[in-house]
Amino acid sequence: MHLETAIKTALENNEFQLYYQPKVDLVLGEIVEMEALIRWNHPEKGMISPVDFIPVAEDTGLILPIGEWVLRTACKQNKIWHDSGLSSLIMAVNLSTHQLYQPNLIHMIQEILEEAELAPEFLELEISESMVMDVQYVLPIIKDLKALGIRLSLDDFGIGYSSLYYLKEFPIDIIKIDQSFVRNCILKKKDATIVKTIIAMAHQLKLDIVAEGVETKEQMVFLQRHHCNKAQGYLFSQPAPPEELIPKFHVIKQIIREEGIAQEIAWQQQLETSIDDGFDLFRRIVEKLPEGIVVHLNDTILYTNPAAKKISKEHTMVENPIYQEIFKKRMFQTEGEHCETPVVELQMFNADGEVLDIEAYSKTINFHENPAFLTVIRDITERRKIKKTLKQNEERYRLITENIEDLVCIINTNGFLEYASPSHENLLGFPVAVYEGQNVQDLIHKEDIPHIMHVFNVTIKSQEGYNFEFRLRNIVGVWVWLEAKLTPVFEESGDFKYFLMVSREITKKKKYEEQLTHMAFHDILTDLPNRRLFKDRLKKSIKNAKRHGNKIGLMFMDIDRFKYINDKWGHDVGDELLKQFSYRVKKCLREMDILSRHGGDEFALFLPTIKEEKEAFLIAKRILTELQKPWKIGAHEFHTTSSIGIAFYPMDGITVQELMKHADRALYHAKESGRNNIKQFIKGC
Repeated sequence: MHLETAIKTALENNEFQLYYQPKVDLVLGEIVEMEALIRWNHPEKGMISPVDFIPVAEDTGLILPIGEWVLRTACKQNKIWHDSGLSSLIMAVNLSTHQLYQPNLIHMIQEILEEAELAPEFLELEISESMVMDVQYVLPIIKDLKALGIRLSLDDFGIGYSSLYYLKEFPIDIIKIDQSFVRNCILKKKDATIVKTIIAMAHQLKLDIVAEGVETKEQMVFLQRHHCNKAQGYLFSQPAPPEELIPKFHVIKQIIREEGIAQEIAWQQQLETSIDDGFDLFRRIVEKLPEGIVVHLNDTILYTNPAAKKISKEHTMVENPIYQEIFKKRMFQTEGEHCETPVVELQMFNADGEVLDIEAYSKTINFHENPAFLTVIRDITERRKIKKTLKQNEERYRLITENIEDLVCIINTNGFLEYASPSHENLLGFPVAVYEGQNVQDLIHKEDIPHIMHVFNVTIKSQEGYNFEFRLRNIVGVWVWLEAKLTPVFEESGDFKYFLMVSREITKKKKYEEQLTHMAFHDILTDLPNRRLFKDRLKKSIKNAKRHGNKIGLMFMDIDRFKYINDKWGHDVGDELLKQFSYRVKKCLREMDILSRHGGDEFALFLPTIKEEKEAFLIAKRILTELQKPWKIGAHEFHTTSSIGIAFYPMDGITVQELMKHADRALYHAKESGRNNIKQFIKGC
């Protein structure tokens, strides 16, 4: 109980500190990550080990505020390092079981990253194997964390409930080898085997691998030889506060260069290790190639891969005199060492007697000190048929293109229009000649240029079509919205040839979508922002006020006796009163102020960037004065007033929920006090 109280006091008095331990790239020698480790600097007892207070914090639930503090502090520190030039540094933070199971974990981490202005890919969360045992419950949480863009590592791998199922099901990025194996990897054969096996498995699963607890040069070299990616431990640095760690950066970077295997040697060893695998890989690649491979020596076919047998429909081409003669001719065309022939097209019969169109390329190779001949063959029979069909249909397609309503154009590799269909003139009014030879960027709306350039790049990389929207100006100067599909066309060699773009007008559709979007965020009767849009803008205003040290005034108001008026003279009068009420209130506001209808006769407005609270009271009084004037609606003339409740950021709340709750409470107090007045939120009232 005493320790629990002391931990609470430590949180309040900022007695906790974060120390950081670097993780070093074992090839480059660079510091690539930092792990944040908590320390307790007790004013009387000095440094208290996490081993002594973390278990108590977990038992009492205090681990949640401690964990949030660690995450917030570590992200802010990483942002400081990024701003100082270490722009690719990743911050690793240990996540406790209690944190993983807390309901608001995802929202909390998003908020912390936004507050620190740190991209999620620079945060790594370390979880232990025991934390993920309840797969059904934990897996969705892990996937949500991964969806944020955060890196995930499996800590202390090998000593807990090690299961390959976790590696298969969970989107883990990194495995951390427990230090108990690393410590003995030089001394004990079993530990060495375990370390090597974990590293090999991680590489096969395309995971990063980090070794913990590296304390000696020999351990580091062992890990380098077996291609471990990163390491951390006392050999590089003990955990230290930022101000002590920064001066050590240069020294830490020199350790790999001076004590470890040189970068070139490390890469060479990795290459040598993979040679045996490479030979087998090469054989499997040749066996899977779609092109036929034929090796010919001294009038004899020595080898054919499966593709060559498939093209010829022969079980073997080795003893067939027809194929012997074909490749013998190719041999005479490639006399001399390192000689090769250009790609040629020829015809041959397959086993079924069918005539095949073949594309062939040959060159000499050294086969057991003898000049052999390797020929690559490709069946182009189908391609020739397609080419012939395309040629026959070319005129037909041109007729279709020139008579459809859709806009069809061809854009070359430099972004210039080579062809524009006659439908351009029908829709936009300009003759086709205006478009042909023009750069796309000179024709489209300037706001659409960045997006269409992005689309061009995406389609070339993916080699797939892409749908998008953009604007072209018509002959009377009006921008017309178009929906387009951009398709990249490639040469047979794989080189990009041109874009084919087909577009159709969607101006009416866009206007309808804009109307729907406006209706989704505005009140239909008054056209004021609705509650959803109001809260979003208030949230952004709070963030801006926090950055610049401004205040915000939030008012809740309603129409006094509105129900009586609505019941007495009907809904038409009530609706018109709501519209006139919103018009009068808006006349009293500044251009930047936001007024919203929340439903019924309830309205809210906030005043961003006020310096003093009195500014809000002046506007509130101006509103009440304006509302004293009589209301004239149809044949009716009457008086009604409004009650106003005010809350201020940051005095009365720092979140949207707090401010709205307190402004509503102030409104209730204003109505209790006789209506037609202004009340500020007072804590406890």
